[in-house]
Amino acid sequence: MLAACFQLNANAPDPVDIKLESRIKGKQINLNYLKPTAKSLNQAVLFIHGASFPSALASGFKIEGISWMDDLANAGYTVFALDFLGYGKSDRYDYMSGNIDEDVSKGTGREVALDIDIAVDYIIGLPDFEKVHLIGHSWGATVSGYYASLHPEKVDRLVLFAPFIERAGPTD
Repeated sequence: MLAACFQLNANAPDPVDIKLESRIKGKQINLNYLKPTAKSLNQAVLFIHGASFPSALASGFKIEGISWMDDLANAGYTVFALDFLGYGKSDRYDYMSGNIDEDVSKGTGREVALDIDIAVDYIIGLPDFEKVHLIGHSWGATVSGYYASLHPEKVDRLVLFAPFIERAGPTD
């Protein structure tokens, strides 16, 4: 049954890239955008990827022709996915190109939360959106939770998908 559902939606469009000025002057972050393919709910979802791979390999990764982004667009949501600096189609930090003089601590949770805010402000600046549904994956869940604690007025729902947490003592 589930595979049949995927087959029906296998022709989902690819996301469109939106470039936004990041928190670092001269560096752009990429925001993937996918419009609803069903009647619009006038609700925006923003995916925040983890530390290991960009949004295209997380929320945008297609299994049997459909991604999580596609599925939500098919349900009527306007879907966005942010690539942090250094990931996906966002600009790279200078140190990634061999500039060893650059401060390599520019990608901390507190810092990337500033880029999340840029993306959220862009989205809520569009017609129809006063808040976003924020979905954070892995390390992105931690950063999303931090962001939501700073800006609860901008977040309608917070989903933490596979967050990593501190564990006390040894684990098997």
